[in-house]
Amino acid sequence: MTAPTPRLRPKDAASLLLFRRSGGETRFLMGVRAAGHLFMPGHLVFPGGRLEPCDGALARHLPLDDAVADRLMLGRPKIGSRRRASALALAAIRETQEETGLLVARPGALPVRHDAWAPFAAAGAVPTPRALVPLARAITPPGMPRRFDARFFLAPADCLLHRPATLSPPSDEFESVTWVGSAELKRYRIARITELVLEAAFRRIRDGTERDPGAPNPFFRRDGAGHSTEYL
Repeated sequence: MTAPTPRLRPKDAASLLLFRRSGGETRFLMGVRAAGHLFMPGHLVFPGGRLEPCDGALARHLPLDDAVADRLMLGRPKIGSRRRASALALAAIRETQEETGLLVARPGALPVRHDAWAPFAAAGAVPTPRALVPLARAITPPGMPRRFDARFFLAPADCLLHRPATLSPPSDEFESVTWVGSAELKRYRIARITELVLEAAFRRIRDGTERDPGAPNPFFRRDGAGHSTEYL
């Protein structure tokens, strides 16, 4: 008899949807996860990952606007503090660099030294969490090998320190990194939650609210009947 999968407690995590407009089309920065990974192998996903202590250390010096942090604190389970909300935005920026090599940053000196932020220090750059706008939230359902309470952020490509002509993943997290438009999505293996978040992003951009931190954020959950959505 197969042992039941333990009910894992979701870990706080963050993902970033960087977008750019090209030829009248909106494209998002996404990557194909390496086949050997336990969580979503071979899927097209947004750069992101779990919250780390180094994110909280830097959040002390680079806080979000209070209104943005307060929106991130809505819904249950709660984040609990504005500093932790700011840390989630920084986690999305750090993970984007680790998985794509791109820096959401401005020129400057880092107020905190840590190996995880070394690429920013080497580039003479400071992360810019205030460039990010909360977009959505989702919790991985029970029974998965990894569970995350993920916050998704939206930001334009012009917040990047540099925009190289070619993209090459700096680690083994992604097999490839590319800017993907809606017509190309069908070529990839995509989880339903990724489709839902993309739909929310396209809708915000279409409505002109992509820079509005007060826009409602869909909170996606999955139960036996499918995905349910609450707006925060």
